[in-house]
Amino acid sequence: MLGFVMAFAVSFLAGATAPVSAAVGLGAVAFGSLGVIPNGSLAISVMSPNESTIERILPKLWQKKYVPDGNRPRVTQGFIASLTSIQGTTKTISFNLLTNQGTVRNVENRLNVTDLFTVTHMTLYLIKAGTTTTATDDELAVAQNHTFENPTIFTSANEAVNVGQLYRGVMQVKIDNDVIIDSLDCMRFRRVETAQQGINVSTAASNNSYGRSGYVGPNFAFAEIDPEITFNGIGKNEVTINLPANLNMGGTGSQNFVMAHFRGLLWQNASKLNQG
Repeated sequence: MLGFVMAFAVSFLAGATAPVSAAVGLGAVAFGSLGVIPNGSLAISVMSPNESTIERILPKLWQKKYVPDGNRPRVTQGFIASLTSIQGTTKTISFNLLTNQGTVRNVENRLNVTDLFTVTHMTLYLIKAGTTTTATDDELAVAQNHTFENPTIFTSANEAVNVGQLYRGVMQVKIDNDVIIDSLDCMRFRRVETAQQGINVSTAASNNSYGRSGYVGPNFAFAEIDPEITFNGIGKNEVTINLPANLNMGGTGSQNFVMAHFRGLLWQNASKLNQG
């Protein structure tokens, strides 16, 4: 969708001078507010999906006092990537979202305490990194993001079965002790393409297996989060996954991780840290 604002004029009937407001849909284009301009014509603003989201979210930020009433902070597209190790036996997975929490690994992209972030889409990746149970940053940098528990990747005894319980988990999101999402099923993030890494495709070919699993399109494995949630850079942001069983999800010759990847709108320098 083109991120632009377009205006065009429609003549009024004689005597029709009152201001007008409406919402009109045209294909995938959402029209914004309509109003009278000096020559008696009707001005129509066309907003992109992101612009529509911004206008919908801002009043909520004002209401929660995250942003002072009427203030319009700079906003861009952005993402948060938070990595957590699942090496060992666990029934609960939690994620650090801020830059000042624990050790930030090189493949992460955390939220600065000065900013806010509104989540519109997210996914969960399984990652198998390294050749020992303590993966280095270099090994993480080249590790693949997996969208399902591929048994040709997670090859230790019961490893694929155990890490697969991630998608039977239930996610809860709390911000400043307020439960924003009580129970989000993680199965919505699981994707299995026809092309699966390590699966044989022919008995005739010498190199007869897929080298990588399919990843179809830029939004593959991402699910929409609606209504949106906004993380607060100076707030208490808790994202927790409760798993059905207390199982060993680690690898014997690798370190296994889950990455929570959030896409959405980054409100720069909008947290209360910048509000004097």
